[in-house]
Amino acid sequence: PVNPIFVWDDACNVTGETAPTATLAADATTNLSRPGQLFVDETNDKLFVADDSSYKIFNGASAWSGAVSVAPSVALVPMVDAGGSSGAFGITLDSAHDTLYLANRDYGATKGAVLAVTASTVASGTLIPMRAYVSDTSSATGFLTSVMNIQIDGSDRLFALRDTGSQPRIERWDSMSLLNGTATAPNRYVLIASGSATSFVYLP
Repeated sequence: PVNPIFVWDDACNVTGETAPTATLAADATTNLSRPGQLFVDETNDKLFVADDSSYKIFNGASAWSGAVSVAPSVALVPMVDAGGSSGAFGITLDSAHDTLYLANRDYGATKGAVLAVTASTVASGTLIPMRAYVSDTSSATGFLTSVMNIQIDGSDRLFALRDTGSQPRIERWDSMSLLNGTATAPNRYVLIASGSATSFVYLP
């Protein structure tokens, strides 16, 4: 299925069954398919989208109203694994380090990585990261295996939600701007109740 993105103005005060202010279509112009994590850069008015098969950046989202169909300013296509999956599930921006972090749950043989690109110069095309923090193993116990969703805080700490099957985990790595290569144990982690269906982690 293909899915649009809905936008509500003054969202903190929206309640009940309320029509969205804007709807970004999933069509041949936007090329949206299965939007996952979203990130809003309010300073530069950019909407970042992890869209399963690619990572997209849309400009001027704050001005959208009604039915919207605009092409992304940037579309990054990750490497495809042997099974044909591209795994673009998570996206977040570290403005302090001019870094865009991309969670990819199907990266290479180990099936999980957080990729870093320079935010101010990122352009459309095949994703070639400047850094790749890659899972140490393809098993469910591997660090960053099946990473779904990521957030970075103002202290250079990355939080990653992993879909490990029966018991999701939220893991935290400190000094993320310095990390590269094979992932090591996180500085902290939280186990979510067994059997929970958890897709997102959010830092206000």
